[in-house]
Amino acid sequence: MKGGGLILLSTHKENKKIMDAYRQIEKNFKWDGEDTPIDISYLQHLFIHKNNPNNPYVLYTFIDNIRTDTYIIDSRNKLKIWLTKENIENLEKDLGNFINRFKKSIDKLYSSWGN
Repeated sequence: MKGGGLILLSTHKENKKIMDAYRQIEKNFKWDGEDTPIDISYLQHLFIHKNNPNNPYVLYTFIDNIRTDTYIIDSRNKLKIWLTKENIENLEKDLGNFINRFKKSIDKLYSSWGN
């Protein structure tokens, strides 16, 4: 969201609420501490650079990489350790908060179009 620019919402105040909720998810979903964004970038890079029109990089190919790529194996193991009941519950709460805030803001936007 940060890299994608301002989300079209009813007001800047609404946008701030959504961004705050999104940042809370980012803050609490760090299975590899401060290196989590690097892990995510690695996966994004993998999907972008291994995909091509004649040979799409699809899930069954990714599964092969999960078994052989040491960086992915390490990241996956850190994620498994991070997945405690408490972390999962906190993440569910944060995701629910984000979804609810986003829906309320979108509803405000659409209801304002009718006025």
